[in-house]
Amino acid sequence: MLISIPLSIPSGAAKSEQQPQVREGLAVLEQLSGQDPSAVERTLRQQEEEELRRQKEENRQTAIRERLEELEQGSVWSHFSDYAMLGDSRALGFAEYSFLDPTRVLAGIGETIWAVPDKLPDVRALSPSYIYVAYGVNEAEGDSWPTGEDYAASMEERINQLREAAPGAKIIVSSILPVNDKALSASPSLGKIPAYNAALKAMCERIGAVFVDNDELTRLHADTLWEPDGIHQKYGFYPYWAKNLLLGAVAADFDLSGIEQLCSQYYAQ
Repeated sequence: MLISIPLSIPSGAAKSEQQPQVREGLAVLEQLSGQDPSAVERTLRQQEEEELRRQKEENRQTAIRERLEELEQGSVWSHFSDYAMLGDSRALGFAEYSFLDPTRVLAGIGETIWAVPDKLPDVRALSPSYIYVAYGVNEAEGDSWPTGEDYAASMEERINQLREAAPGAKIIVSSILPVNDKALSASPSLGKIPAYNAALKAMCERIGAVFVDNDELTRLHADTLWEPDGIHQKYGFYPYWAKNLLLGAVAADFDLSGIEQLCSQYYAQ
C-alpha cells in the first residue's frame, strides 16, 4: 500500500509560520518509514483523531471565553432571559427587590421543595430554557430530611418533575447560602446546610444538572450577605449571587457539572 501525504509549502511570511509544522510532518514520515503499511495507517488515523479532538476543545474554550466576556457587557440583570426561578424567601428577593421579572420568580416565603409540584403549571407555561432552583434553608431548619442524602434524593425527584414539565430545560441548582453564627445559635439544625450542599453537588454531577457552589462568593462578600436575622440576604448581595447563577447557565450550555472552572476564568478577567 502506498500512502501519499501532500505537503504544500507556502511562500513569504506564511512559509516561515508553517515551517515548524512541515518539519513535524517530515519527522513523522521519517519515523513511519519502513513500518507495516497497516500500522502506518492506524498511526496516521490516530494522529488525525487527536488533532480533531484538540481543535474541538480549543474551539470550545474559545466559545466559553466569548460567553464570559459577554457577561461583562451591560447590567447583570440583562443576561437573564428565558428562565424560571424556583425557591424560598431568599430567591424571592430577586423579585422583591425588582431585580428580576416577578412572573418568572416562582418563589415564596417559607417554601420548601414540597412546593415544586404546585409550580409545574407555571413552569410549563413559561417553557424556559433555564430553571434556577434555590431552596434549602427551610428544609435544613425542619426535620423532614435528617441527612444530606435524604434531601438530595427528594431534590432529584423534584428535578425529574421539572424536566418533565420543561423538556430540554437546563437545571441549575444553587448551593444553599450559609447562615451566620447568630442564626445557627438560634436554630442549630441549620448546621445541616454543609451536608445538604455536599449531597446536592454529588447528585447534580450524577444526573447532569449544574451545581452552583456559592461558598467562595459568600466568604468574599460577607459584609453584604446577611440581614440582621443572619439568614436572609441584603440588597447588595443579589448581584453577586446572580453572576454565579449566570455562570451556572454557561456551565449548563457547555456540559460542565459546576462553575469552578468558569469562576477561575471569569473573576480573573
